Amino acid sequence: MQLARGERIAVDEAGMLDQDTALALLTVTNEHGATLALVVDRAQLAAVGRGGVLDIATQLAPRTFDMTTVHRFADPEYADLTVQMRRGEHPALLFDRLHALGLVVLHESTEAAREAIARGARGGDSVTTATNDEARELNERIRDERVRAGLVEDRRTSTSTGSDGLSIGAGDVIQARHNDSDVQVANR
Repeated sequence: MQLARGERIAVDEAGMLDQDTALALLTVTNEHGATLALVVDRAQLAAVGRGGVLDIATQLAPRTFDMTTVHRFADPEYADLTVQMRRGEHPALLFDRLHALGLVVLHESTEAAREAIARGARGGDSVTTATNDEARELNERIRDERVRAGLVEDRRTSTSTGSDGLSIGAGDVIQARHNDSDVQVANR
């Protein structure tokens, strides 16, 4: 696909753009006579690499737009709750509301929380951990549950293992860390 003059590339979650990626996007759009729109919620995650792209963009852009209405959620009460969470006001009250809605679940221990995650994880779910060791442990538990449920073939596993050292069998969900167009693999 060729980028054509006058087309626009919209980058959602643009707050996560690092400077090198932003420069590459600007170069490509400029070379093809296209434009770039950065869409961002400043309260969300920032770039992992060299950041500051949005601050630079707002200084250089001829105009910026601030959206003030939440359109993402059909439930107006929940939409209001998300705005309050962004503001960080009254965290204890917000926590209680999230808990009452079933969006926060309390467990008696870290071990109980890990077991609940392992039992409840479904293919395609995303689980965030603090360390690689914790990710490996949870992946192993989730895989064991999937093997027990018959969703993963474990009797005949590949000779390959993931970067975490876990065996790979038919039915395993794998996230690649690097692109490889020769074998049609795209990261994440």
